[in-house]
Amino acid sequence: MVTLPKFTSVLSSLASLGIVCALLLQASDLTPAERASRLPRWVGCYRLWIGSWSDDLDSSRLPFIPPPVFRLDTTVRRSPLGIALGYMSASPALPSAQRRYAHPPGWDLLGRDSISVFWGDGFSAVELRLGATGRPVKTGVAQVTSDVIGESRQLPHAVVRAVRVGCDGIP
Repeated sequence: MVTLPKFTSVLSSLASLGIVCALLLQASDLTPAERASRLPRWVGCYRLWIGSWSDDLDSSRLPFIPPPVFRLDTTVRRSPLGIALGYMSASPALPSAQRRYAHPPGWDLLGRDSISVFWGDGFSAVELRLGATGRPVKTGVAQVTSDVIGESRQLPHAVVRAVRVGCDGIP
C-alpha cells in the first residue's frame, strides 16, 4: 500500500520553498550598475568584535572562527588550481582550518545595505552578516552553519561589530 505524505508536511515544504525564493529575489534586486556602485563602500580592512555565542558555544573549538582583523577585496575567489569560485575575496585564510585553501574565505552583497562574509570548508562555516549602520562601523550577527546541524536546532550565533581600520600589514 502506498502512503501519501501528510498534507501539513507538504504545506510546510511549500512554505519553506516560498521563503527561500523570496530571500533569493530580495538578495538579487541590484542591477549590475547598482552592484558596481555599492561594492567600493565595503572594500577595505576591519577589526572584528564578536559577542557571546548562543548555546554557550566554545568558539575556541571552531575551526573557522573569523580572524580579529580581516580584509575585503573585489578580486574573485579562486581555488588552488586557479578556478573561479564566485563571490569576492576575503583574507586571511585561517591557519587553523584543514584544507583552508580548498574553500577560501569570501564575501558578497546581500542587497542594498548588507553583506555576507564567510570562512569555512564547504561543509561547515562561520558567516558574518553585516549591515551598513555607519561609515566606519558595521554591525550584525555571526552564525555557525554546518551540514550536520539538524533543521530543528537553532544555529549558534553571536552579535558582531566590525570597525574599519587601515590595511597596513594585513594580508
